[in-house]
Amino acid sequence: MSRRVSIPSHRRIGPVAAFGLTLVLALAATASVARAAATLVVNKPCYVITQKVPSMTITGSGYAPNSHVLITSTANVDASATANAAGAITVTVSAPAPHFSVPSVKVFTFTAKDENTSPAIVASSPVRVAPFGALHGSTPKAPGLKALTETTNWSFSGFAPGQPIYAHYTIHGQQVASQSFGTAHGACGTLHARAPLYPATPHYASYPVQFDGVARYSPRTAPKITGRVSLDTSF
Repeated sequence: MSRRVSIPSHRRIGPVAAFGLTLVLALAATASVARAAATLVVNKPCYVITQKVPSMTITGSGYAPNSHVLITSTANVDASATANAAGAITVTVSAPAPHFSVPSVKVFTFTAKDENTSPAIVASSPVRVAPFGALHGSTPKAPGLKALTETTNWSFSGFAPGQPIYAHYTIHGQQVASQSFGTAHGACGTLHARAPLYPATPHYASYPVQFDGVARYSPRTAPKITGRVSLDTSF
């Protein structure tokens, strides 16, 4: 006698299990995308230090709603913010104010970390800082006033990007010579150039000088840097 054994069909189980697996993967991918979308930005491409340190606004998104977000930096500037219901943060702090021995640019990294999630949500942003400054190098020793006509190295930072840099030399408030150094580059308006200390025949051992971005001299031009080119001192 033969028996028939009935084997229950699993055809309807397969698709359900596959759908469940697909759903889990989709949810995991969505969570991954949400964390990867965390952002941190600052409101200026470069913070130029003049007589005072500028303020800096930091904004971010993609953090856990209503969570505490800690902001740290390689410049030792720390802050914290509370994310709103949409996971966004905004905080205003003073920009980094490092020491500069010459006109140049320093770059720091700011990081915002939301430790209320696992893994933590983290985003970073570079911050560029430069002084508004002009500086010339030394010149070969030359006799008398001729030393002022020697070519030397010039360094600038903090000027308007893409705009020229001029020097206006004056005596008793009247311009007696001027020269253009070239165009400021990058977000922080830097420039390195070779040029004479004084671009004409000198008649004095010292000349007041104004640096700005305008070809025509005016003592009312702003922003500007004022100093003096001299045989025995530098500004």
